[in-house]
Amino acid sequence: MTRSLSILVIVFTILAIFQSHARAGDSRKVYIVFTGPGVKSTKEVHLQYLQKVVVGITPAEALEYSYRNRGAFSARLTENEAKKLEKLDGIIGVILSRTIWPDEEPGYGQLSELNTSPGPM
Repeated sequence: MTRSLSILVIVFTILAIFQSHARAGDSRKVYIVFTGPGVKSTKEVHLQYLQKVVVGITPAEALEYSYRNRGAFSARLTENEAKKLEKLDGIIGVILSRTIWPDEEPGYGQLSELNTSPGPM
């Protein structure tokens, strides 16, 4: 009896862990974040930006990839976090990442929506 109860507790614990990971994963999507020309594009700087907006996970868990020579990084964010990030100084755009398959035409329409103006001179 005690052994079957122990096994049952272990099974329910594992199910609860999987369920909590699934809930957190469902609301987060990968976004590409473009930084302005004056922003140093390093992993440390990208983590500092994420520290300001990410809730529920660490910035390191949210950061997917740093495009060091491109002035961009990708991060797993909620829609609300992406909106907050886009409003920060030094960020010129945040777009939802999507997979492009070899038989698809790439959609560069989103890139044209970025605020790439140099600002007041």
